[in-house]
Amino acid sequence: LCGAGSAVAAQELADVLGRTVTAVHFVIAGRDDVSPTLLNLSDVKVGQPLRQEDVRATLGHLDSLGRYEDIVPVATLAGEGVDVTFRLTPRHPITSLDVRGDTGLPAGSLKSLVQKRYGGVPATARLSAVADTATQLLRDEGYLQARVTPATVVSGDAESATLVLTVEAGPQAHIGQTEVRGTSPLTTAEILRRTGTEAGLPFKRRDVEAAITALEDDLRGRGFYEAQVTLLPPVAGETVNLVINVYTGPRIDLKVVPEDAMPHGDIDTLVPIKRLGAADQDLL
Repeated sequence: LCGAGSAVAAQELADVLGRTVTAVHFVIAGRDDVSPTLLNLSDVKVGQPLRQEDVRATLGHLDSLGRYEDIVPVATLAGEGVDVTFRLTPRHPITSLDVRGDTGLPAGSLKSLVQKRYGGVPATARLSAVADTATQLLRDEGYLQARVTPATVVSGDAESATLVLTVEAGPQAHIGQTEVRGTSPLTTAEILRRTGTEAGLPFKRRDVEAAITALEDDLRGRGFYEAQVTLLPPVAGETVNLVINVYTGPRIDLKVVPEDAMPHGDIDTLVPIKRLGAADQDLL
């Protein structure tokens, strides 16, 4: 019928949908499960036509249990009807994390970053989600072509498992050149130095974005309340060329005339142009 989260050709689905369901089975790790618990979660019922919405609802019910890493429904023709089997891969408790392969970063550092993101060993997260997290962490460090494949290695007593991330980091991207557009009181050389985007340096997106935020804050602290600094997404490759847009807007001085016209209080709170990064007439 369809794998969980997978697309199936329309004609294949049409061949079995509408046929009368003759049996519903559940197979866990290759063994039949005949307990009524799973059967009660199935919207696919014997004697009723097979409907796509019933299959999807059943997948949702089974997934909500949090016990299975993968759920694959399979349909087999049985005369004029159809037998439906849900093949379930049990989720073993993850008790440890192992990072292997061409990790780019030291394996221990990547492992620590992943665990920090999940607050420890990712015991309940989906394998694909953990792999996506590791991939993004590597791309933030300049490994723009990184690929991470997750797998579980079950312990001998089958009571726990190790999540293994096999990494192909690929080359770390370096900055070819950086173009600074717009005008500001800062020189191009200072912007490149403060954002870490000088030619030849490793391209670490997360560090660059943090530096850009700090640069915006500095400009707004100087009275350029509408300052915006943005990094255009570079094309992935071993060498990346960057474009940084800097827009400061006018430098604004806030004055109240006469000075005693405002009630007692912090003027930045009463007229929050600095906090909101705007000084348009409606706000004033």
